[in-house]
Amino acid sequence: MGEAIAPLFVLATFLTIAAGVGEVSAVISLVRGERLGWLSWIGVVVNAALLMPAAYLLLTADWR
Repeated sequence: MGEAIAPLFVLATFLTIAAGVGEVSAVISLVRGERLGWLSWIGVVVNAALLMPAAYLLLTADWR
């Protein structure tokens, strides 16, 4: 069963990494005041929505 789930885990990991990079680049674009600010705001919202499951898992994990 692990072999069947592994590609999905890899996909979720890469999606989370890409959303993190996208979030950082969207915030940098807003701070720099580049053109098409509305596109940066859409990037912030969409990437934040993609990062919510990862943040939830990290915040509710039992680290003992």
